[in-house]
Amino acid sequence: MRRPVFELHVLDIGHGQAVPVLLPNGSWCLMDAGANAQLSPVSWMQARSGPFFHLLKATFSHLHNDHIRAWRPVLAASPSLFLRVNFDSEYLQDVQDSSFDPADCEALHFAHAYHAGFGPAVVAPDYGGVLITEMSLPPSTARSISGTANSRVNNASIITRLDCYGNSMLICGDMEQDGWEWVLQHSAFNADWRALVSNIDVLVAPHHGHSSAFSADLMNLARPRVVLVSVVGGDDSVDCRYSSAEFVSGITINGDTYRCMTTRRYGSLGLRISPPDTGSWIGRRTWLHF
Repeated sequence: MRRPVFELHVLDIGHGQAVPVLLPNGSWCLMDAGANAQLSPVSWMQARSGPFFHLLKATFSHLHNDHIRAWRPVLAASPSLFLRVNFDSEYLQDVQDSSFDPADCEALHFAHAYHAGFGPAVVAPDYGGVLITEMSLPPSTARSISGTANSRVNNASIITRLDCYGNSMLICGDMEQDGWEWVLQHSAFNADWRALVSNIDVLVAPHHGHSSAFSADLMNLARPRVVLVSVVGGDDSVDCRYSSAEFVSGITINGDTYRCMTTRRYGSLGLRISPPDTGSWIGRRTWLHF
């Protein structure tokens, strides 16, 4: 009988982010839906699952194109649960104003489709033994602490923590440095935020590893073993501090130590966690794809 495993993947879609998660019960969650002409996260999950594909939950951390490009296939897959930023008209205007091409703003099309009636039933989720915790700033709060339209959108990102078999993973959306400072130091809920990001094994870097999102407060609490970065080839802006032993302890694969791994260098990244053996509470990690 197949032992139930947990898998987290950071797909190599170029500019953007898509993080499919296979739960031990065989269902999938998708954290962000970036895509390119060669790779869409829904098709990728379907290919791995065949006729038994079930998208239990989809989460859009925020509504920039590079995180929601595949929103149509996501909605067509009818996720049982759907989580997205609680957008308002000002938020959508900020998304459009901060788009590379305002005429190509998927958020406006998505918002229209969402308001037109899409809304999966809210059910008690069965995550197959995985604990999933999410927190985010309301767009109105993000607007009060951020200067540019781009930052106002990024700082309203949904942050997701997953705990499974004694391993913790944190997916950070595009929250920027001033957003981290606010939630970890000044928010009335800073104790909850600090608990959310503390003691992390695998951290998916905020805002594609750019310096604008690096937070020493976050890294000192998280103390990850490894940082994964979804970043397009040719983008040299990944902050070198994600590779620093000051913040990241590192993992060993075939005798080599890794602290920061990027899709730019290694392609799609994947981690499989098997159930713990008898007498242990930490599952065995197996790194995939590279």
